[in-house]
Amino acid sequence: MISRILFIIIVVLSGTHLSFSQTTGKNSPKDFGFTTFNIKGSLDSIHFIVSDTTFKVKKPVFLFCQGSLPYSLFYKEDSIHTWNQTMPFDYKKHLNEYYFVEISKPGIPVFCTSADKNSYYIDPVTKKIPEKYWKNDYVDYYVTAANEVIAFLLKQKWVDPSTIVIAGHSQGSKVVSKLGAINKHVTHEIYLAGNPLGRFDQYIRAQRRDALTGKISGDEAQKEIDTLYAQYKKMWNNPDQIASPHGETYKQWASFSTPMLPDLLKTNIPIFAGYGTRDITSDYCDLLPLDFIRNGKHNLTLKPYVDCDHNFFKAFFDKSGKIISTEEQWEKVADDFFKWIKETSPKK
Repeated sequence: MISRILFIIIVVLSGTHLSFSQTTGKNSPKDFGFTTFNIKGSLDSIHFIVSDTTFKVKKPVFLFCQGSLPYSLFYKEDSIHTWNQTMPFDYKKHLNEYYFVEISKPGIPVFCTSADKNSYYIDPVTKKIPEKYWKNDYVDYYVTAANEVIAFLLKQKWVDPSTIVIAGHSQGSKVVSKLGAINKHVTHEIYLAGNPLGRFDQYIRAQRRDALTGKISGDEAQKEIDTLYAQYKKMWNNPDQIASPHGETYKQWASFSTPMLPDLLKTNIPIFAGYGTRDITSDYCDLLPLDFIRNGKHNLTLKPYVDCDHNFFKAFFDKSGKIISTEEQWEKVADDFFKWIKETSPKK
């Protein structure tokens, strides 16, 4: 089974979402200005949304790949609660410039009113997260689906193929790093809160950091690190084995623990790498410029957000160094990468 520490970390690192005011009559993505598309992919049927309902204007595509866990693209617990959406920045400010696209996760509907207290989609019949989600929650599944959605969009007369932007946060950053390396139609890659060395790297560093700061002893840290080594070996060698009571497999963990640094270095389009300096997940991003310099690459724009965590909440401290408040910075992050897209696009 996945150790307790890994389960806690994966929950903590789930992404932030937009919330909407409670409005009567909202019962489909169309009511929020989106159209749902269903296409037959090579691995499964793919459900995705595009931010328009009439498609009269030709515009570029902005594909956002969400982070981990089984969220619907629009969700709430019941009729009393507020709608949430998994795109964490205010895309409405840029609707005239782009078609915003999101792909639903395997087995998870685009729109639901049966989320649990953690906001996970719960099948109203089985009262469980669908088995299809756990079976297909791995990097290559998401990359294949994204490739096929891009191929579909490029055939639509309302899509401007000159600019195809892909953006991913947390787990989504792993998807875009691989997608950007292999899809020749993508023009810009936005890599947010990612770990170029894969998921397990951060857990080992977290143990060392806890020992250095006195939270645990050095012996305790080493014991947990040795356990992590053994866990990684088991995951890598037994990908189809069930990893938790939920039904996820070791394949999911192994795929997201594969280093994405080679894919980033293989990519030749402009890359925007944004991360919080208080996010242990993204620590290695500080070293990305060295990797790019060493490999003769000049396509990286690095943007550290000082004192921000994994979900871009900025911490404010008192004189003793204690956190006294936090403030979400997603709009600052979004303003930066939308400005960067314009700066790195060919002049028309």
